[in-house]
Amino acid sequence: MNKLLKVSVGITFSVLLVSQLLLAQNNVTYKSIKLFESGYNPPPRSERVYSTHFSIDETRYIFYVIELTNNLYSVRDNPVSIKAKFYKPDGSLMGDPVLDYTILSDWETAYLWHGWGWQDAGNWEIGTYRVVIYIGNKRITETLFSVYDKYWDSPTASR
Repeated sequence: MNKLLKVSVGITFSVLLVSQLLLAQNNVTYKSIKLFESGYNPPPRSERVYSTHFSIDETRYIFYVIELTNNLYSVRDNPVSIKAKFYKPDGSLMGDPVLDYTILSDWETAYLWHGWGWQDAGNWEIGTYRVVIYIGNKRITETLFSVYDKYWDSPTASR
């Protein structure tokens, strides 16, 4: 009987742990992703210009902004860990920052952002990049963006 009680307690603990992990992954709902270029300190949301094509001569940092619905709205603050993997045009990993955010309980929608790049323009390679976003260990979205030069629309031009 003692073994049965131990097994029952172990199973109950495992079910509670798994359900808490699933709940933690579902505390937000992904809505959208946008990209913008900026210096190290991004402008206010109202002044951002969203795009997926950026000039090599002007591009410093590329920021992503993900829009999430807070599934704990009016319940409690919501800790969220976001990982962004930035891939170069050749497919190699450029960077993979992990940021921990707290979505306040009075935020029905959260806009979480982070950027990758340099203080000065001219450091990006020409080509198409990929950004993959994870919440915890769960992949939620990816997007592509291009860095181009003055010959972008001219296939006959040489560099």
